Amino acid sequence: MKKQLITLILASLFVTISSYAGTVNGHLSCGDLSAACDKSKLNIDCQVQTWFVMGYVSALSWEGNGKESIESVFTHDNVKYALIKYCKANPFSDTHEAAEDIFIQIN
Repeated sequence: MKKQLITLILASLFVTISSYAGTVNGHLSCGDLSAACDKSKLNIDCQVQTWFVMGYVSALSWEGNGKESIESVFTHDNVKYALIKYCKANPFSDTHEAAEDIFIQIN
């Protein structure tokens, strides 16, 4: 019984620890984003990916890896044009990779 309990506790710790390594959902490829933003900066995919990146960067900042205040450069327009610029230069990347690049530039 004790052996089963210890196994259960160790298994639950492993699941808890590995739960931080997840997948990213909601992103587009940079090629798709570039095509959407070329149609219109108000295209739904262009707008939604900008908000996706803002949330992603905000989460990275809250992890404690960033500066305490990024509000001065972290605006919707700045993020949108940084996202578009990254995706034009890296059409085979994804927008979550662009978000990480933008976060590094902000810091």
